[in-house]
Amino acid sequence: MISKSAHVPTVLVIDDDETIRQLLVALLDEINCTVLSADNGLVGLDIIKENSVDLVVTDIIMPGMEGLELVRRIKKRYPETKIIAMSAYRGSGKLDYLKHAQAFGVDETFQKPFEPVQFLETVRELTQG
Repeated sequence: MISKSAHVPTVLVIDDDETIRQLLVALLDEINCTVLSADNGLVGLDIIKENSVDLVVTDIIMPGMEGLELVRRIKKRYPETKIIAMSAYRGSGKLDYLKHAQAFGVDETFQKPFEPVQFLETVRELTQG
């Protein structure tokens, strides 16, 4: 019988908050993902250039390059890459960053704090196939 080896997804976590970044990396390690991380969008883009990344999990509000610009650049260069956008900011109208992220083409959004089980289910859905 021929055994098919399961694809181990590579997930890039980009968040300027070290505590959140470490939490996300630990959660993703639990479901056997290869996890890369960056503390800002510019470093994240460099990592994507050098690695095959299946999923990017990014904060929206960050210094340097904010998340919406990061999403725009990733979708332009790597349209097949799935993206989850996160934000602790609870805005509305013009300041609803997660709604704007959806318009930029993210696959899913999460308001911080988020439910870890739901987050991991979403990661599995986006990285299968």
